[in-house]
Amino acid sequence: MLILDTSGFGSSITQQLTGNCKGYSFELRRSGTTILTESWGNAVDGQLEGGSSLPWSSDVNMNIASCSKLVTAIALTKIINESPAGLSADDLIHPYLPSYWNPGQNVELITFTDVMTQTSGLKPGPSGFSQTYVPCREAVEAGVIAANLGGAAQRNYNHWDYENTNFVLCRILMATVSGAVSVGMTGKQPTSPPIILGNKHLTPQQADDVVWDFETTQFYTQYVQEHIFTPAAVSASLDRPGNCALAYGWNVAGTSNPADNKGDGSRGWNDGDVIAFPGNPGFNSSLADWAGPSGWHMSVSALLDVMGTFRRAGTIMSPEAAQAMLDASFGIDWGDNGVPQTSAVGPLYIKNGGDSGQDGAGNTAWEQSGAVFLPLDMECVAFVNSSVWPSSFFLLTTIANAFIGNLVESPVIVGPGGHPTSPV
Repeated sequence: MLILDTSGFGSSITQQLTGNCKGYSFELRRSGTTILTESWGNAVDGQLEGGSSLPWSSDVNMNIASCSKLVTAIALTKIINESPAGLSADDLIHPYLPSYWNPGQNVELITFTDVMTQTSGLKPGPSGFSQTYVPCREAVEAGVIAANLGGAAQRNYNHWDYENTNFVLCRILMATVSGAVSVGMTGKQPTSPPIILGNKHLTPQQADDVVWDFETTQFYTQYVQEHIFTPAAVSASLDRPGNCALAYGWNVAGTSNPADNKGDGSRGWNDGDVIAFPGNPGFNSSLADWAGPSGWHMSVSALLDVMGTFRRAGTIMSPEAAQAMLDASFGIDWGDNGVPQTSAVGPLYIKNGGDSGQDGAGNTAWEQSGAVFLPLDMECVAFVNSSVWPSSFFLLTTIANAFIGNLVESPVIVGPGGHPTSPV
């Protein structure tokens, strides 16, 4: 019988991370109980920031970036499962799209499964920035060529295309499927003057965009707080909390020498500073514009609380429904090449998150999150607030390899009369 050598697992990860990044925290749980936790370095460097340092721990918050997609998939799956209309994830999304959209070719073939598994074939629209509302509408209106649409019979790596716009769409579908927002909702005004935002007169389409973006974000935030975070007894926000990591540059450009692997002495990057209002650092500290694919700020411990509650508590959904969701790869990076997803004791369900921006010197600063549902009733989460040397390093690969590489045969306890008892 194989078990995990937890000491070896921890050593495998710390050897990869310690000294090779600004700082990190990771925690391993079995059946919801912490069995290993390690932290190193600073989430906030006081010397650079002109204040007190914030050492890493499993209680320090960070933007979990695309690990938010896992939260979104849980929420949409719950809404579908509880739908009075008896929906399933293999039903079509078309009836639940805003009525003012003009869906393009083959959109009528897209299912909920397609968007939650990144097999819809949707691409960002001309606005380009795929994490927000308008590019999502544009992507749907651009349509999908048949070759890019996965479909139940073709759902394989060749049809897996990671696009943030899928999970903006999940946020919108949560509101319409639940009935909280009518597909016919409009921001158009029947009388003049037209809607004005700032000093800009909005067109009817722009007015609809503003209203739909606001209303679906409001519903998404409230639903996740009430139905996901409250049952898990965690605190999380799209706003940046005080106890929160900054992202730092780390790799020295053009070098492969670990001895040169260090920060450049620049202040850290706050991912909420410049998202909604470019050029106005500090004006906006929320990632609400990114609701659905990204933006939740929480700690390692809080994300593990969500994962454990979802997987086994029955207060978000039944353990059977949770396992079915994982097996269906909703909100999971099942198409990531190079990351082990099977082991001798069962499958690994992985989710990667990462966000990057510019530090004070114009160098790239990273924050990375990794969440893995492991076999043997285990979960692991790791946060890092910089790149990791070498630059090709993939956080989830280290977690997966550490698990697979430290599976060992369980010793057997010999009981009275020389008979073996249960393994330790």
